[in-house]
Amino acid sequence: MRVAIVDTETTGLGANDEPISVGVILISVSNQGHVLQEHARYEGLREPTVHMDPRAQAVHGLSVDSLRGRSFNQNTLASLFAQADVLIAHNARFDARMLAKVGQVHSHWRCSYQQFPWPSLANRKLDTVCASLSVPRSQTHGAMSDAQALLQCLLAPMGGASGGATYLKALVDQPAFDVGITPVAVSPRTNAPQVFPGTATRPVTLSRSLGLALGRATGRLLNWLSGRP
Repeated sequence: MRVAIVDTETTGLGANDEPISVGVILISVSNQGHVLQEHARYEGLREPTVHMDPRAQAVHGLSVDSLRGRSFNQNTLASLFAQADVLIAHNARFDARMLAKVGQVHSHWRCSYQQFPWPSLANRKLDTVCASLSVPRSQTHGAMSDAQALLQCLLAPMGGASGGATYLKALVDQPAFDVGITPVAVSPRTNAPQVFPGTATRPVTLSRSLGLALGRATGRLLNWLSGRP
């Protein structure tokens, strides 16, 4: 199984905020949740089109000026996500929403925050998990450093009767996590409807009686037109 560990840094937490940094680690894992191979890493920066919340900047240390002219490599991101059987983030719904803003919409998520695989702690913050497992953390958060810290926490052995399995196994064995985003399907040539996050489309159908009435009306109109000079 291939797993992508994902993290984003953003301009803030609001509905209009955007991702400015992304970190992805693509690995192959065994049935017990151990890393068999690391395939690739990608860390990208992006200039935002919205205001940077000072509180967010205090967390990640990225300013708008430092991001001028930067953009994500969309082909690389799409390729990494396409290779992954499972995507994992600590608060997957938030990261998935941010990635959707740059056209990266994917399913098969697991959320290490909502589907917490570790023993009960004071809270579910990644910093708290890292402290409990002696995983080092820097004071300033970064997308790649956070993804790396999450991976280290997930690779810790569960112990007990787990037979050497890791918390990563416990997480990927859980059902897919619903991030609440539906992929956008657009077909310009056929004018197919777009599907937006949180919405669904329903086919328009005619009742049998209405269809028969329309058919009779159409027939009368054609007969009338055929009799005109």
